[in-house]
Amino acid sequence: MGAMHGIVVSGRTTGDWTVVGIDHKGHLGLWETRLSAGEGVTSKRVETIRLDPPCARDENPYIVIHVHPDARLEIRVGRREVVETRIQRPLVGPVFAGIFVKDGRTTLDDAVVELYP
Repeated sequence: MGAMHGIVVSGRTTGDWTVVGIDHKGHLGLWETRLSAGEGVTSKRVETIRLDPPCARDENPYIVIHVHPDARLEIRVGRREVVETRIQRPLVGPVFAGIFVKDGRTTLDDAVVELYP
């Protein structure tokens, strides 16, 4: 999977998570992540969304994600155009938001979580 920083947009207590993140090449990805044996997780990238321009290594972009009840996502990274995609699994039952980091470190500045709409 390589280094990736992301936002859990649909997390379940069973360990099934959908993550929107920025990969080591500076592009958006959509991953499905599940708990594995022990304390680890297994992740599978299900979509890559090329950003123009890609996020630079020294860039600290604002990321805004709207999760709609029909599983549609609207994502804005920095000042780039909004992109749309869909969560692969249905949004049923309680789902949670969070942060996911693989092989890296993330610092949150001015984090805001809102119920939308």
